[in-house]
Parts: sequence; C-alpha cells; structure tokens
Amino acid sequence: MWAFETYNPNAMKGAAEHMAHTAADFVAFQETKVARVAVKDVETATSNSGWEFSLEGCLNGDGGGNSAGAAVACRRHVGMAISCDDDVIPDNLKGRFKIRLIGAVVKGGYQLW
Repeated sequence: MWAFETYNPNAMKGAAEHMAHTAADFVAFQETKVARVAVKDVETATSNSGWEFSLEGCLNGDGGGNSAGAAVACRRHVGMAISCDDDVIPDNLKGRFKIRLIGAVVKGGYQLW
C-alpha cells in the first residue's frame, strides 16, 4: 500500500515540519512561498531529511509578498526524476505547479504534481 497526501503549509517551514511527522510516501505541497533564488538551497536542505524534494519558486503577490509556490516530495528510497522540462508549464502558471516522475506505484512510474 502506498500513502499519498496533499498539504497546504502556508510556508516552507510548515512543509518541513509536515514531512518530519507524516507516514505518507508521497506529498504534494501548495503555498510553500519559497523565492526562486532560494529553491536550490531549500531542496538541498530537505534532502537530508530522508525525502526527495522538488520545489517550484513562488510568485509575487498583489501586495508584493510571496504567494503560491509548489513542491512534490517522495521518500528518498523511491526516487524521483524530471518527467518533462519545466518550460512546458505556461509562465502564468509557474509557481503553482511542479511535475516530477515518481519511480514507483505502477510500471513505468507516475506523474506527481
């Protein structure tokens, strides 16, 4: 049996806390609010927690603050790969989706987004 979750942490700190406590194998996050310039640092820091984590940087909200941001995560032993170039996501949707190929569950894997 595989466990899937979606979670809206309203910031990356909440996402990290959720990953530390969940029993799920896969999690899709919305509202991570991580700026694009910090994406690689956050992905690297998260990799030490037993998760493979892929993050899409957030957008600027109407008031100038961080808005949106999305991520997908799977347990490190499962494995995640780039399924398609991030350029397939239209510019007006960047910051709201992250797509990755997960190498489990069904033959050939599945797309988590």
